Amino acid sequence: MIYPAAIKHLSLLLATSSCFMTNNLVESAPCGRWYSSSCLAESDKRYDTSYTNNIREQDSLWADQEGFWLATSKSYDSNDQPNQPMTFDPTNLATGFGLPYTRDTSTTYVNITLSGSRYFEHRYKVYSPAPQEFCDKPVIFPAMNALSNGICGINGYASWADSYATTGYEKDGSLQQVGTAFSFSQDRGFNRGIGIGTSIGGDTIFRSSSGTNQGGATTTSKVWTFTNKEKTKAEAQSTIFNTIGDESTLIGYTKYKYVQISKSQFSSGIEEVWESNKVQEENRGALPMGECLGVGGCPTEEDWCVTDPNCSKSPYQEPEGVARAEVIAGFTVAGAVLVIAALYMLHLRVVKNQKEEIRQTLIKGIAGGANVGFTQAGLTMDNLVVEFKKIDTSGDGFVQKSELRAFTQSGMFGEVSEKDFDRMFKTIDTNASGEIDFIEFVTFIGQCSTKKDSTDRHFADNEA
Repeated sequence: MIYPAAIKHLSLLLATSSCFMTNNLVESAPCGRWYSSSCLAESDKRYDTSYTNNIREQDSLWADQEGFWLATSKSYDSNDQPNQPMTFDPTNLATGFGLPYTRDTSTTYVNITLSGSRYFEHRYKVYSPAPQEFCDKPVIFPAMNALSNGICGINGYASWADSYATTGYEKDGSLQQVGTAFSFSQDRGFNRGIGIGTSIGGDTIFRSSSGTNQGGATTTSKVWTFTNKEKTKAEAQSTIFNTIGDESTLIGYTKYKYVQISKSQFSSGIEEVWESNKVQEENRGALPMGECLGVGGCPTEEDWCVTDPNCSKSPYQEPEGVARAEVIAGFTVAGAVLVIAALYMLHLRVVKNQKEEIRQTLIKGIAGGANVGFTQAGLTMDNLVVEFKKIDTSGDGFVQKSELRAFTQSGMFGEVSEKDFDRMFKTIDTNASGEIDFIEFVTFIGQCSTKKDSTDRHFADNEA
């Protein structure tokens, strides 16, 4: 018989299919579905691709800083003394404040612009001419007491600086430095840098940046605090360190007092302070402002996209989801039920087929030894009584297992194995009493025949 092998094959196939479905669900389930784990984006905005990268929307304090500002500033050296004019040494720019102008006080105009995820800051700073007592001091070459062929005590000086930043992948309102441009640099163009900016509470902004200077590296930190409810006034302190080798040295710090002004006041104010301090044209910077003040080029799109989340790939990528435990259990149980149901249905079919084969075998054996009463309709009741008595050699009205075994070995059944015989006896002995009564015998033989015609022909041939 092939049925046990078929059952085994089907069992393996269904079990494998169930495991495949469950494993595939576990390995590749998208997150956030009814059957899978929740997405990280639901609790962590860094993974949420729909969360805004707009500076204003992430932290409104940056929007409060946007606009035009006028600042008066006071600068101090590392010993907390007001900065004094210093001769400029072109061979050692790392000295930081080597400017031959009045340095303890200065005027600064600042414009801050926000555009989506990008931050632009333009600063114009103006120094008054140096006092006469400084100009009267002797100067040793290559040091200078005036820049750009100016005259010490007559010409003031102006510098400008650009700073660029973007929101970051953290999506927490902090800014990532893109780079800077300074009029002090040799090419006066954009240079990439690193740094951060973040708000502290509802009134303070902290920024820190690093860059290079001839002979060393510069680290600047600045704390800006709004000083009125309308956020139209602020104070700030900027601190600068120079690092050469393993040592960092405090160069100095500057304190600022800001007041917000209009765009027209911004432009006219810069022009006026340039004129009043006789700043030379080549040092003034560009007005009206463009995207950048640097003459050596603005940051390129490639520069921006180093940190801009709108044009670069975030390291926070949503991983594949995992099927929920209860769903996996449900699929597993459903798979098991499917396997059991399929096997049970196959088992019923196999049992039915086996019973029919046993019945046909028994009928053929009876037909092979019968010599009376056969018709096209099959065995009559009288035939069955005669055949039952032939098998019941003890005459006690019951067919014992040994009696049926002797009957099957009479030569009319062909070869019947012990296994098939045991199956035959158990099938006929429906009440499992260990013996077959006449009712069980008749009931089994009289079940609907699927092979009746072939049996009738067998009987008809014997009659002939």
